[in-house]
Amino acid sequence: MTRRSPMQYGCSLALFSLACSLPGAAMAQSMLTGFAPREASLRTQPMASFSGVSSSAWSDPGTGSGAGAGAAGASAVSIPSAGYSPMSSFAVTVKASTTGIGLDVATALSRHFGIRTGASYFGYNTSFTDSGLNITGSLHLQGASASLDIFPFHNSFRISPGITYNNKNRMDATLLVPGGQSFSLGDGGNYTSDPSNPIHGTASFVFGNSFAPRLTMGVGSILPRFGRVSFPLEMGVQYTAAPQVKLAITGNSCGNQTQSDGSTSYGCGSVDQTNVAQEQSELQNDISPLRFYPIVSLGVSFRFGRSAVAR
Repeated sequence: MTRRSPMQYGCSLALFSLACSLPGAAMAQSMLTGFAPREASLRTQPMASFSGVSSSAWSDPGTGSGAGAGAAGASAVSIPSAGYSPMSSFAVTVKASTTGIGLDVATALSRHFGIRTGASYFGYNTSFTDSGLNITGSLHLQGASASLDIFPFHNSFRISPGITYNNKNRMDATLLVPGGQSFSLGDGGNYTSDPSNPIHGTASFVFGNSFAPRLTMGVGSILPRFGRVSFPLEMGVQYTAAPQVKLAITGNSCGNQTQSDGSTSYGCGSVDQTNVAQEQSELQNDISPLRFYPIVSLGVSFRFGRSAVAR
């Protein structure tokens, strides 16, 4: 809520005095309610008589006392509380992010703090060719997260430290080089897959640790103050440790082979495992930066319950 200056509070009290004739009491109450701070519950006090109405016609809302409390045309005026109860509302967010399609549930603890938990999932199957190897793979991303939302500026901007649980996030693939097709591994040059025993194998990419600390920043209120729908955007990073690559390739490759006398001849034999190890090392270096896994999320949030804390 926007903070009111002492002058604004003074103006509201002046308006109340000018409107304290009995027909204007309801209007005065409405004016004061608009200026009332959320943390306080105001109580009316006996007032001097105006327009022929004595102060006894105004009763204390706590006791109902006052000589004119039951008189015709006289009524008690009280200022309702505008306080806030933590966790009195919550929001559900449907989102698309770099961790998959997900669902978050959030609630506010105070004007500055909220808590949020969620889960996401993404599965994808793909086929492609790299360096002559035909690769068929499946990607599996599944996890849950918990965050503390901190609102430092009384608006929708938030900073959210938290933790992510990654449920065996990985990519598994099969490799095949059809007989007669050329391919390359590591720095071993180009080879041809032996038609009698084609090159084949498996590869796996395991994405870091099961638990990963995370830090994100976001805009767009998850618990909108006005209305019930908002569109939160979030960006950040989580540290998952370096992904691990495992590469296993067997079969025969054909190519020019160096003989003991220094001459070369064309022949076939088992794939050179030194080249396989070098290829695995290169892949490991390529994906090592993914230990800092980026988080980008855009969603639509629906609020349920009372209006959220004013920010």
